[in-house]
Amino acid sequence: MNDRILVAAHRGHFGGGIVENTIPAFEAAIRCGADIVEMDIRKTKDGQLILFHDPSPMRLLGLPGQTERYTYEELTRRPLLNVIGELSTSYVCRLGDALDALKGRCFINFDQCWGFVDEVYEAARQRGMEDQALIKGRVPYDTALRWLEKNDYRPAFIPIITCAEEIAAYRALPEKVRVPIVEIFVHTDDDPVWDAALVREIREKGAKIWVNSLSLSGRFTLCAWHDDNRSVTGDPEGGWGCLLERGAGVIQTDWAGELAAWLAQKQMR
Repeated sequence: MNDRILVAAHRGHFGGGIVENTIPAFEAAIRCGADIVEMDIRKTKDGQLILFHDPSPMRLLGLPGQTERYTYEELTRRPLLNVIGELSTSYVCRLGDALDALKGRCFINFDQCWGFVDEVYEAARQRGMEDQALIKGRVPYDTALRWLEKNDYRPAFIPIITCAEEIAAYRALPEKVRVPIVEIFVHTDDDPVWDAALVREIREKGAKIWVNSLSLSGRFTLCAWHDDNRSVTGDPEGGWGCLLERGAGVIQTDWAGELAAWLAQKQMR
């Protein structure tokens, strides 16, 4: 992954008629300059692995209940709804179809997949895409460690640190675990997970630091409010720039094109 600042596109790059977690969203993200696309994975009633974030299909399909209670055929009887609730031209996407479209083009962060991680990783392995796969895990790391050991520690693992109490768990990871990136949740500017010594420790081990600049809510932050909203409304230095200054090597954003263009302008791409 070298010293390049990486842009991670949250659920792809979507808006207008392009819907999250679809091949058009991933295509748009790559064309905008994303190095990583994040995708959320769920399993249908009939065992199909699909790209879908929400536990309920109400927001994107207008259907009640739980996503897992529907078959793939039932979920694809109508197109997905776009950001204003109108029908798009995209349908629920199967994991395999997305992998076929992304082979050799970017890193892929598989999210929400620990309940069927073997199937997800096998789908990537069958296509020769293991080197593109990034799988995250939160404390406790026990489930992840058992799975990594079963796979001879070949998969790339991204440990997530959400608070000071989890730093010790990260430090206790066996050396044989392949950790190219460490994700941190930053709530305030003086958050212990953003301590300069910890940042230096992580980077000296050869890992990049992943920070989320997503503006998901006005009630909480994952980046001490140095977020997308701040960055795209006139203060990128106080948003993305601050994240980079504090050591971020990967920024996950909902504005991949804008972030990539800003990095290029700063000659950081």
